Parts: sequence; C-alpha cells; structure tokens
Amino acid sequence: MSAENGTAPTGPQIPEWIKKELFEQLLKDNLEGFKAIKSFKALPALSAGENYATLMLRVEIEAELIDGKTKSVSYMMKLPHESEAFKEMMKHFNLFESEYKAYTEAVPDMERLYKNAGIDIKFGAKVYKLNTDKNYILLEDLRPAGFKNANRLEGLNMEHTKCVLKKMAQWHAASAVKVETEGKYADIFQMGPFTENNRALMKSMNDSLYGMFVKCLKNYEGHELYLESIEKLVPNLIDISLEMSKPKPNEFNVLNHGDCWTNNIMFQYDAFGKIKETYFVDLQMPKYGTPAQDLLYFLLSSTCFDIKLKQFEYLIKYYHDNLIENLTQLKYPKKLPTLREIHIALYKYGIWGFMTVAGVMAAVLLDPTDSASFDNFLADTDDGMKFKMLMYTNSRYRKHCEAILPWLYKRGALEYYLKLKHSEKFAMVETVPVSSKTPLKLPNWLQASLFEDILKKNVPNYKSIKNFQVQEALKAGENFATQMLQIEIEVTLLDDKTKTVSFMLKLPHDSIVFKHMLKLHNVFYIESSMYTEIIPELEALYRDAGLEVKFGPEFYKLKSTENYILLEDLRPRGFKNANRLEGFDTAHTSCTLKKLAQYHAASATRVAVKGPYPDLYNIGFYTEANHFFIDQMNDSIAKHFRESMITYQGYETYKESVEQLQSKLTDDLYKITKVDASEFNVLNHGDFWCNNIMFQYDAFGKIKETYFVDFQLPKYGSPSQDLFYILISSTQFDIKLKQFDYFIKYYHEHLIEHLKLLNYPKQLPTLRDLQLQLCKYGLWGYLTATGVMGTVLMESTEDSEAKKILGDAAAGERFKRLALTNDRYRKHIEPLMQWLLNRGALE
Repeated sequence: MSAENGTAPTGPQIPEWIKKELFEQLLKDNLEGFKAIKSFKALPALSAGENYATLMLRVEIEAELIDGKTKSVSYMMKLPHESEAFKEMMKHFNLFESEYKAYTEAVPDMERLYKNAGIDIKFGAKVYKLNTDKNYILLEDLRPAGFKNANRLEGLNMEHTKCVLKKMAQWHAASAVKVETEGKYADIFQMGPFTENNRALMKSMNDSLYGMFVKCLKNYEGHELYLESIEKLVPNLIDISLEMSKPKPNEFNVLNHGDCWTNNIMFQYDAFGKIKETYFVDLQMPKYGTPAQDLLYFLLSSTCFDIKLKQFEYLIKYYHDNLIENLTQLKYPKKLPTLREIHIALYKYGIWGFMTVAGVMAAVLLDPTDSASFDNFLADTDDGMKFKMLMYTNSRYRKHCEAILPWLYKRGALEYYLKLKHSEKFAMVETVPVSSKTPLKLPNWLQASLFEDILKKNVPNYKSIKNFQVQEALKAGENFATQMLQIEIEVTLLDDKTKTVSFMLKLPHDSIVFKHMLKLHNVFYIESSMYTEIIPELEALYRDAGLEVKFGPEFYKLKSTENYILLEDLRPRGFKNANRLEGFDTAHTSCTLKKLAQYHAASATRVAVKGPYPDLYNIGFYTEANHFFIDQMNDSIAKHFRESMITYQGYETYKESVEQLQSKLTDDLYKITKVDASEFNVLNHGDFWCNNIMFQYDAFGKIKETYFVDFQLPKYGSPSQDLFYILISSTQFDIKLKQFDYFIKYYHEHLIEHLKLLNYPKQLPTLRDLQLQLCKYGLWGYLTATGVMGTVLMESTEDSEAKKILGDAAAGERFKRLALTNDRYRKHIEPLMQWLLNRGALE
C-alpha cells in the first residue's frame, strides 16, 4: 500500500466484477445513515515500481446519506495480477488466503493480548469482507487519517527506523506469547511459501533473479572478494532457504511480517511532522520462525545508507530492548531471549540478508519506471532481462551493494550452508634490556655451572665459561606474571676466541600473592610442558605435511628442580616486540592471525587424530579449587572498573548491564570455559597480547616471521578466547572495531587452509560457525577490555613493576586506577563498551 500525491497513475484495466453494488452491504454495515451510492470509482493506486506482488486499487465512493448529505469514503483493494506467472504462483501459495488470515486472525489475536494487558496497540488497517468468491483484500484507506509512506529511494532515517523496530518488537512479542499461551499458528504461517512442494517455483524464480544478479555482480567494485562465494551459494540457495525456514523449537521464534520493506510500512505524522503512529500493511507473507528474517529484511532493504551498517548493532539492541519490554508486559512464560541470542540468530540465518540484498533491495532502490512489473521481476523475456539489468546496475543500488556484500561475506552469510567436509575445496620499538641500578636479588641456585651442558651441546668448539651476567630483560610495565631476566654468557672457544651467548630466563616473583597462585596453578610446569611436549607435536604435524612451521623460541632444560623457563634469546636474530601503546597495524595483526590460525589448526588436528589433551589444558586455570581466588581477582577488577566507568562518555547506556554482569562474573566465566564438544575447539594460547608476540623483520622493515612466547595459560576451548584477546587488547584504535569482521574472515581463511593441509578429519568450521562462537562467548571481549587492555595501553610508571603490583596493596590500587582512567584507555574503552553492549556481550 502506498499514498501517492497528484493524479492517479495509469495502469491495467479494472476487472468488470468490481461494481458499486458489491459495496452496498459493506456501507450499510459500516456507514451510519447510509442511503445509496452516488458515485463510484476504482482506479490504480500505485505507480509502477511501488508494488510487485499484487495489483492495488483505490476505490473512491461518494455516499448519499439519509439526511441528504454526502460523505466520501475510500478503500484500498488488492487484487491478483492476471499474468500467467502470478497465476502459477497462486497455485502453490495463495497470498490472499494467507493475508486474509493474517488480518482476521493473527492481528486481532495480538491486539487482544495487549488489550488484556491494559495496552492499546494497533498494527494496521481494518479489513473488510465483500460478498464475492474472488481473490481480493479490502482495507481501509489510511491516507485520510494522515498516513503515508516514506521515500523508499532515500531510505528510512534513524527516527523512522526506530519507530518501525519498536512496532516490530511489539508484533514479534505478541506473536511469541500467543504461541506459548494459546497454541501454534496455522500451517499456512508455519512454513510460508518455503516448502518442498514449491521447489520448482522457487527454482524458476531464483534462476531468473540470481542469474542476472551474479552477471551484474562482476562489474561491482571489490567483487573479487565475494564473487566466488556467491557463485557457490546460489545453486544451493533453495536447499538452504528450505532448511532455514524450518522453525527450531529450541530457539526464540515469532510470526514474521515476511515482507517488511518501506512501502509496506505507513507513518502517521502530527502537525509538526513528528511520527505519531506506525502501521504495517501487505501481510501476505507471514512466516513463523526466527526474528532474524524480519530484522535483516527490513534493515538491509529499507534504511538509509548512512545508518544501514554503521548503526546495525545499535538498532538490533534497540529492537531487543523493546522486545523484552513487551514480552515482559505480556507475561511471556518462557525464558526471555537475550540480545546475544538475537545476534546469534542474525549470524546463523544470515542467508536472509543475502536474499534481501539480491532481491527486494534492488526493487526498493530503483527509480520509478514503467517496466517495473511482477512479470518483469520474474520472467526471462527480453523485457524482463532488461528490467533486472536496470535493477542491478543502477548507481544507487550499487552503492548499497558494494558496502553490504563485503559485510555479509565477513559475517559468514555467503557461505554454503551445509558444512564443508575436508575433501571439499575451498613503527616498531624494541624491548631493550635494562640494567638494574641496584644489584639484582638472584636465587642462590642460579649458577653459571648450570649452563655447561647446554653450551656444550649448542656452541661449536665450546671450551669454558669466561663471564656470566644477569640483568633485567624488560622495563617495568612490560611483564606482570613473572620476572624476566636476560642471561649473557661470554664463552671461550677451543681456538681461544670468545663468543657471547644469551638466553631469556623466566622466574617466579617472590610475592606472597604469586606464591599462592603457583600453588593453585603452576604456570612454570604448564609452560615447560607446552615447550617440551605440545608445541613439538604441533610443529611435527606440519613437517609431516611438508611445511616447516615454528611457533616460538627454543626451550632449554637445566639440571634444576626449581621453577623456571629458559628460552632462546630471540633478539640477536632480529626479533622484537611491537609498540604496545600504538598497537598492531593491519600488517602486524594479519601476521599474528595467520600464525594463530596455524597454531589453532594444528592443535585441533592433534585432538582429532590423537585424542584429548590432559586436564591441565582442558580445564586450565578454571578449576573448582581456584574458584574463590578467581572470584577475588574479578571482584578487585570489577570494583575499579565500576569506579572508573562513570567518567566514561556514554556510560549511562551500559552501567546497569555492567553491574548485573559483574555480580555473577565468575560463574559466567566458568560457564564459557567449559568445552562444548559439538563446537570447533582449539588449544588457545590463553594470554595472547602484543608483548607475548615477537616479529622478525627483513632489511626493508617487512615482517619475515612471527613467534609466540609465554605459553603459561593454555586453555582448550573456543578460539573466540584468543581472537577477542588479541583483537581487543592489542590492535590500533582505528582498526580495532572497523576491521574486526575483516580480521575474523582473514583468520578463518588461514584456519581452513591449514586444517586442509593437515588432513583434519572432521567437518571444517564455517565462518558462520566462528561468528556464532564470537557471539556466544562475547564475555571474553568484556574481560579483555576491562582487564589486559588497561595494562597494554598504560604508560610505564614506578607502580608498573610487577613485584610492587603483587606485593604492595597501595601500589596495586594505584596501578589499577591509572590503567582504567588514563586518556589512551578511555579513547579505546568508550566505543568498545558500546560495541560490546550492542552485541549482547554484557548480558
């Protein structure tokens, strides 16, 4: 339905059976004092391109009343097209039966639920019945009440979009409550047109539309990124859409409008142009299932370009807030859907986004044209092909498409739905050693003689140790969990020449806190096992596959029973850390993610072929024995974050969510650390931030190699742990959020490449699977943002020394406050918290 100003558009002939006599009984029943019809006129209501599925007429009647006065009455009448294509479609799915049931059964039921709750809500126009057996829908004309459509070419601005989402949330909430309290909807709403019986019709429609879409796609800027994916997707689209259309009983389901685009939404305005009311029309495609269908359909097809993607997650949060409000008002008897679950549905059913972009969005963004018709939309005639070419090549559509398709691609929405089997194709600053001004307090057991065996084995022509020196390896603020020392040994060779050899030695802090931590979780034993057992296994998998991959420095063993880690000093080979305060640029992030994908791929393959890791890695630090200690740590961080966040811009939007989240943070943390065997799991590094990653450069400053260090907190589980940890804690501000989905896609491509190389025997994880895990385990993002990111972004201070933080309560307090309030951290955390809130990560 649409309201057009000016002269009535020309169009098809009005059917002969539409006569004034047909409306007389209707007027007697609904118009007080009706006597007779004085004049009757039926004319096309919409211009070409404003409605495709049906023919819309405006019926204008001048009625004579008993008192001699006249009254103008108008109706909107929907009729079937006379084309063969439409008749064929009606054989498979009677749009008129579906819409009539929606107006006479579904909508009244929902409005009644609100009325019973003391709330007056209307969803659309009144429907009327005529004494005829023809296919039609007769509705009140909303224009006299001040309703009209928005400009579809410009798209809905934020105000209009929020009004639609509020009304949609009311509709969805009532429909969900209706099912749970009064029973399921009629079969015609359960599957809609997406049934196996309609496969032939669906194939005909798909071939006509998507064939031309793919052809035009090859001229879009950036099509190289996603063209191959779409070419693989399109032939399987029917199978995918049939599967996606089945309501999943374990998910939150609603009655979708099913065709929720600009022209099917009408707005009523007050005298100042402010929106008073929002109505839905054209209820011909209602479909029970995931709300992701309506959300993707509406937001991608009908919003203006400036908010379509930039405000997508905010708009989902707005919808969810209203959904929860209305479900609560209507006393929804089941568990309320979380924002995280809505986002998971949007990723899982992302195919609705692709079908929207390649379908209705093209019609929405096309200038009015006489060739815009139902036949031309579907037919393969010359006129039909020209029309579709016009749809898919106009500059307005291309602008939207060239932005949305990469976005869908990086979300995993363009993947073939059925999971791939393995056989299917598919400026730097050094961390400089700092000599202590005061003598180091070294453990008595650390003697030069301990290194004799290592030197004999690794230094050709070794004779003896000439000089043995120990100094601090890192500046204050560059390492917190342990003490890092540089060992420099000057050795004499058999020819009496000398050579300097260096190592990195990791020792425990002598604070009471750290000693207690070691009792709970011996990070030295764990890291030693990683270097001597796990990492060699992973590297061997690659050697057996013909690829040489190294994950970190050489590990050396001393004849000592003390807690230590002795490693090769990588700096003589040109390795160094990036500047943590500046953060990784795209090049460093990409190199890190590629190596992470190799590491994760090997760790997953190792489990698939050899069996599970020991509990040391499956449970990690998150044992029941450690629950109290972790709870204390979380309480300390939470206390300082709550105090600091009230100084952040926009904190009011998430203050309540954070307080609720922190009240049960440890319990939630334990939940997300439990391994779900049905998902793709890896051995996470577990402490994956910039100072635990070292880069080797060539003479031109290009990265040659990437190594990981500090394997003291490995944890088997979802790869989302490592991904959130590195991307949130250690990337530059300008790419942290803007390129997040790109980096996930980049990681996934390399993950799949290396899983295939290693002959991973299970189903390969899709990008969609990965994005779903990132939604499900979004708490890792919050923990990273409020934890390690503060340390990464803080300038080194006297209070940054680990021994002070762990041993001096006052210094620890000062450090935490500064970490969470300094300007650099504030710059990152303010948009991050909004991003996490809108993704449902703060629930």
